[in-house]
Amino acid sequence: HLMAVLKNNQRSLLEDAKALLKEEPELVHIAKNGRQIRYWDKEGFTTDSIQSPLRVLRTEETWTQRERVAGRWIESQRASTWFWATSIPQHLIRSDQLCQVGHERWKIENSIFNTLSQHWGLDHCFHHQSTAILNFVLILFIAHILLTCFHRLNMKEAARRIYSTLIAV
Repeated sequence: HLMAVLKNNQRSLLEDAKALLKEEPELVHIAKNGRQIRYWDKEGFTTDSIQSPLRVLRTEETWTQRERVAGRWIESQRASTWFWATSIPQHLIRSDQLCQVGHERWKIENSIFNTLSQHWGLDHCFHHQSTAILNFVLILFIAHILLTCFHRLNMKEAARRIYSTLIAV
């Protein structure tokens, strides 16, 4: 299965989703962090370029954000709207779980790709053949995963306190 954020790169699919997902939400949920999330979830979307029917999930999230500005705490209402397209049918995963999966991808991108590019040399392409690039990235992934597993599962507690991250000083 696949899942992607629906943006203007698939304009016709996004416009159809916006038009068809206007009515009242199918589910309203208050998350543990105080966010109110409203869900619209429909299956059967297709476009000229995509023949397989897709499921589109729309969420509207509202929350109160507290931040310090000029030495004073200010609370402001924030909102975000997300559209996700996926091949995962509704009977396999609920709307709220699919939303969580959509947001979790940022943690993967930030924790793995950011670390690999900043500390493991992923930012430089040593060879320009597609097989060489793929092998280099896969070797970096394997090395990172093995060291992370060692750090979390095998390193003694005293050493883990000293070296709290994989990137030690």
